[in-house]
Amino acid sequence: MSSGGKFKPVKREGLSDQVYQALRRRIIQGKIRAGEKLPAERELALSFQVNRGAIREALSRLEENRLLSIKQGSGALVLDWTQSFRLDFLADLLWVNGKINFQAFRSVLELREILGPELAGYAARRAGKREVNQLLKIAQELKQAREQPEKFQQLEYRFNQTLASASGNLAFQFLVNSIGSIYLKNAPIFRLGIAPLLDSAGKYLEVARAVQAGNEKKSRRLIRELFKESGRAFYKLIENGRNQARKGNRTGG
Repeated sequence: MSSGGKFKPVKREGLSDQVYQALRRRIIQGKIRAGEKLPAERELALSFQVNRGAIREALSRLEENRLLSIKQGSGALVLDWTQSFRLDFLADLLWVNGKINFQAFRSVLELREILGPELAGYAARRAGKREVNQLLKIAQELKQAREQPEKFQQLEYRFNQTLASASGNLAFQFLVNSIGSIYLKNAPIFRLGIAPLLDSAGKYLEVARAVQAGNEKKSRRLIRELFKESGRAFYKLIENGRNQARKGNRTGG
């Protein structure tokens, strides 16, 4: 089959969702290219070993997400997903053919670095007593979790979620949720860069107190410093990965 190779049979539960996810992933990763037609429903049903109703439902969802254009008698045409890009697509791009996609990884980091200080600034301006108390509590827990990287990672995300909630900006909250889903889904990769944050755990309490004091400038500065510290570790990881990839290409490995 020309459209990204043979499809594997899927499990018998949530059939349409599994078909949808499999096709969506192949489209986003470029295994099925924009402008290419998908096989007919009957052929897809045989490849996935599911009924045509599951295929039809999956294709309909792909069309709703503007990954396909379906016309009666013409079949399903793959669209250029970059023209309808949404942040959650990055989750499918982080791994391509079992390898880290460094461009996607860097994109998440850069968005995080831009967003963080703004969250802190707006939180300092708008946070209520409940959000401030949550920030102080999570900051204390972060200090206590310095020897538990996995727990620290989850708490750090909760801290940023609380900042987003305290900002009073729904768009910020949605962005943090999207980044968080990518962050937690790929937690082992991102954990490689949190060592500097473990060493600076006490700074989260400073952020919480700056928010409590309504000090926007200080809140932004502290978060920017935190994210720069972790960013350096992440970017070093990216550069090392690229160097290894270049070395493998030169040696034919």
